[in-house]
Amino acid sequence: MRSVLNLIFAPKCLFCDELCDYQQVCDNCDMLFQRLDGDFSGPHLKRIWFRRAVSLFSYEGKIKKALCDYKYLRRLEFASFFSDLIVNRISLMGNYDCVIPVPLHRFRLFKRGFNQSSFMARLISKRLHIPCKYSYLKRCKNIPSQVGLKRDDRLKNARGAFAVVDKKGMLKGLKVLLIDDVITTGSTVNECAKVLVKNGDCGIVDVISIARTL
Repeated sequence: MRSVLNLIFAPKCLFCDELCDYQQVCDNCDMLFQRLDGDFSGPHLKRIWFRRAVSLFSYEGKIKKALCDYKYLRRLEFASFFSDLIVNRISLMGNYDCVIPVPLHRFRLFKRGFNQSSFMARLISKRLHIPCKYSYLKRCKNIPSQVGLKRDDRLKNARGAFAVVDKKGMLKGLKVLLIDDVITTGSTVNECAKVLVKNGDCGIVDVISIARTL
């Protein structure tokens, strides 16, 4: 009876649904992931406003599909999986006063129904026991999807797209961890870091994302 129950309730890999031994990803899928160790250097950015930016994986294959499923099909089990990995990576980066997700414009948020970066940021804040100040940064420019755009167009679209909402100086001097799902050119996270430093008077802004295009 116990063997039957173990078979029924045995954990399955999030990426292929194959049975695996009490973990969220099987060995076969894990071997396919291209993990990234170094920092993102922002080679196409004229000035870098974040102190450092790191990503867990290359944005390809099963990681890319998982992020699309999480983002558009609301497969929230991926949020928990990726958040755990981010928390482990953060432990090697230092301590932070708060986390802030890259925001969606209110029209896109209404259309999609949720912000994937904000959902993850809240999970991460609970695990780190630090506040998630999701309302302190807003996207004030509703730009079209950046998928498929050239580098220069991405950089242009990001300019002036974000604003800090902090009338009482609550961000002043804080060490902020900015959360995003995917980094491409770095223009979005750099613009967020810019307004957090210049207008929010944050002390440090570091960036972490699940994946990065190579």
